[in-house]
Amino acid sequence: MMFTRKKLKQPTIARKSEEVAARLCAPPGAAEYGRLTVSVRLFYGAEHVLAAPPEGFSPPPKVNSAVVKLSRRTPPPRAPSLPAVVAAAFSARRKMLGNGLEKFSVDWRGADISPRRRPQTLS
Repeated sequence: MMFTRKKLKQPTIARKSEEVAARLCAPPGAAEYGRLTVSVRLFYGAEHVLAAPPEGFSPPPKVNSAVVKLSRRTPPPRAPSLPAVVAAAFSARRKMLGNGLEKFSVDWRGADISPRRRPQTLS
C-alpha cells in the first residue's frame, strides 16, 4: 500500500485485514504502532469505522476484516527525506532513536526528543 505516489479520493473508505487496520489506526505506544502507521499518517488521517467479520462476505475470507476511513491531511508535510527517516527509525523494532538514526547525523542537543527513546513511543 503506497500512499505517496498518487492521491486518494476524499475520503477513502477501505476494507483491510483486521491486522492492517489496527496498524493504520494505532495510537503511539501501542504494539501495532510502527512504520506503516507513521508513513500513512504523514499524508492521511486514519479512522477505524467498523469490524467486518468473514460472515459478511461471499465467499467468506479466511481473516477478519475492518473498514477504515482515510482522509487526506492538509497541508501534507513537505520533507522529501521524511520517509527515509521513518524507515530508518523503525528499521529495528527495539532500537533506540539514536542508534536507528545515526546515519542522519542528528544533533540531539537541540532536540526535544531523547535519543534513548524508541520510535513507537513518539507521536
